[in-house]
Amino acid sequence: MRILMSPNGVKGLILCGGEGARLRPLTYYFQKSIIPIGSKQKPLLEFIVRSLRQNEITDICLLVGYKSEQVRNYFDDGSRFGAKIAYVHDRPEYKGTGGAVLNAYKQGFIDRKDLLLIYYGDILSDVNLTGMLKEHLENAAEAIVALSRGYQIPVGVAELNSGRVVRFVEKPSFDVLVGI
Repeated sequence: MRILMSPNGVKGLILCGGEGARLRPLTYYFQKSIIPIGSKQKPLLEFIVRSLRQNEITDICLLVGYKSEQVRNYFDDGSRFGAKIAYVHDRPEYKGTGGAVLNAYKQGFIDRKDLLLIYYGDILSDVNLTGMLKEHLENAAEAIVALSRGYQIPVGVAELNSGRVVRFVEKPSFDVLVGI
């Protein structure tokens, strides 16, 4: 059953333009979404493209910037992945996620009728994309966001009393909803 119907179908936008400063020194050599992972050492972004394809999203736009030639050289037009891949290069006047999407719109890669699935190019997830899109369409929602419960701070946290450290909590977790 094909449930991903909208006037223009679903377009997958994958954000893969950042420098990945937290992954230095690897990202001096690799674009962060191209870093090889797993036993077969495939780029992280390949798993994401294949996930979109498995969820019937074959019209994909990669929003690229830093080391974009690595992404383009690996994915080309997307045909070997069963997808059609286009590229939009980041522009300095459009910053962040919203700026990257606005840039894609201004360059004509997306329009107001498109149903967009926006995905980060450096996050692996087992989220049910088809289910999310189905829920989005059934509820005529403006947007739907995948959330995960819990967030672990990647560093230790100091507790203070009157400006003095009274204890350290190593990498605490908070039971809050976070975007994935």
